[in-house]
Amino acid sequence: MLHSAITINIDDVLAASVKILDIDEAMSHYEVRSEYSKQLGAAMAVKQDQINLQLACLAGRTAAPQDDMDGGSQLSGANVDTDGQAMAELIFGAREIMAEKNVPETDPRAFFCRPAIYSLLAMTTDIINKNWGGSGIYADGKVFRVAGFDIIETMHVPNSNITEETGAKNTYHGDFTNTVGVCVSKGAVGNVYLKALTTEMAAGDYKVENQAVLLVVKRLMGAGILEARRAVELLKQ
Repeated sequence: MLHSAITINIDDVLAASVKILDIDEAMSHYEVRSEYSKQLGAAMAVKQDQINLQLACLAGRTAAPQDDMDGGSQLSGANVDTDGQAMAELIFGAREIMAEKNVPETDPRAFFCRPAIYSLLAMTTDIINKNWGGSGIYADGKVFRVAGFDIIETMHVPNSNITEETGAKNTYHGDFTNTVGVCVSKGAVGNVYLKALTTEMAAGDYKVENQAVLLVVKRLMGAGILEARRAVELLKQ
């Protein structure tokens, strides 16, 4: 059997922080530190989602690491950013590609898209027609599945030219101007952690000159492509 190794590097520390002024804390009618910690954690989650979805798109552009494996795929179509039916046909095309590459149907699959694309799919009544086995609620603007993919609405799908970030030890950047979504199966990308998510605020960290304490949420991690065949990037023409 052929073997290959995939190296995922640890990026520079990923952190979010806030200075809590003692006067603001004193004037608040609720305890602020737990809420600030929660929101800093949410900011970290957003960044990790963005990284993983950028990687999923890049996986669709990645060749196979060895001869007995398949690489990623890209599919493009006309009017897919304005026509829900055309978008659905592209998702069915991604299902066909994954089937041809023997990606197991038992592994979870999802299609990630921005709200404009999600709305197009939700307005396409053929997709949610229960007489056809469709899944969705037109009145609520919901669509659940298309061609075996769970439909996930998120603002974190890249749609611009993203340049290389300072501190990144893996490749997350690329030109995603024409990207409208990405179909992925579990195992397309992976994350490694050197240090789990932690919150720090030293008891003696009060700075007289700032009249504040510093609250920091941080994580040491990296992300990389595992099996490129499990990703299909969908593009507009």
